[in-house]
Amino acid sequence: MSDFSDIVIALLRSAPHGLTSKDIATRLGTTAGSISSPLSKLAAYGVIGRERCAPPMPARRGRRYLAPEGGAG
Repeated sequence: MSDFSDIVIALLRSAPHGLTSKDIATRLGTTAGSISSPLSKLAAYGVIGRERCAPPMPARRGRRYLAPEGGAG
């Protein structure tokens, strides 16, 4: 796995309710646009989860990313 995926997985594991791309970008010191494609690819390959925002993030629109299930990653 790449450094990017390892970092994203670590961030997501520290956020039990997931993070939006904006949240992840803020923590990485970049923009959501610059990580949108890499995040989508990680989700498409099943490395991380992705779902529509729902409680406890009802005010957020779009999708949130979730840590992979289990201990692997």
